[in-house]
Amino acid sequence: MVVFKLGGTMFAALAPDEKGRPDMLCFKAPPEHFDTLSRSNGFRPIRVHRKWVALEDPTVLTPAETKAYIRRAHAVIAAGLSKRKQAELGL
Repeated sequence: MVVFKLGGTMFAALAPDEKGRPDMLCFKAPPEHFDTLSRSNGFRPIRVHRKWVALEDPTVLTPAETKAYIRRAHAVIAAGLSKRKQAELGL
């Protein structure tokens, strides 16, 4: 699994298939999109993480949409960091 973190907090992960190829993208959903995404085709909520979804079918999003969701996940985590940590990271 490839994990993407900001300030020690995960905002996205790529889970490999049995051959080690990226198979499923998981990310912190924007709070305002979580309910809709978790019920949408190609997605499922991840119960282990609060407000996380798994993109099980990458064809339901364009590459630009996928990138936008990853950027938003990064922004959600950044906003939750302390002001000190944000300053340390140059955010």
